[in-house]
Amino acid sequence: MTKKKMMLTGRLAIVAAVLLLVGGYFMQYHKIQKNIRTASENLAQLQATLDDLTIQEAALNSDLEFSMTDAFKERVARDELGYVKQGEIKFVEEGK
Repeated sequence: MTKKKMMLTGRLAIVAAVLLLVGGYFMQYHKIQKNIRTASENLAQLQATLDDLTIQEAALNSDLEFSMTDAFKERVARDELGYVKQGEIKFVEEGK
C-alpha cells in the first residue's frame, strides 16, 4: 500500500469512528429525551391525582368537622331516627 492510500484509509477510519460516536450520542440523546418526556407525563398524572386527593381530603375533613356539631346530631335524630323536639307534632303519611 502506498503512503497516500494508508493516510486516506486512516482518515476514513477516523471519520467513520467520529460518525459512529456522533450517531451513538444522538441515539442516546433521543433515548434520554424520551425518558424525560415519559417521566414528565407520569409526574403530571401524579400531580393530577394528588390534586384530586387533596380536594377529597378537604371534603372529608369538612364532613368530619360537621359530624361533631349539634346541628348534625339534630339532623340525624330528626331524619334518621324520627325524633321531634318537645312540643312539636310529627305528621306521618299513611303507607310509609
